[in-house]
Amino acid sequence: MQTIPAITTIKAVRPYVVRVTWDCGVTASFDLAEWLNKSEWFAPVNDPAVWKSIRKEHGGGYMEREGC
Repeated sequence: MQTIPAITTIKAVRPYVVRVTWDCGVTASFDLAEWLNKSEWFAPVNDPAVWKSIRKEHGGGYMEREGC
């Protein structure tokens, strides 16, 4: 049975773009601009300092920002 890979690192590489590495060794970059601009809930990430605070949550299942 295969397991879902856990996130090992997340880095904000430029506005709305993150680079994600999983424990299986795969690394990919994602442009989240269109998705993040669909809801006011994501408005805090428009602040560059907040965007740079993006990190993986403790368990490695998703990303979070400072203050969450």
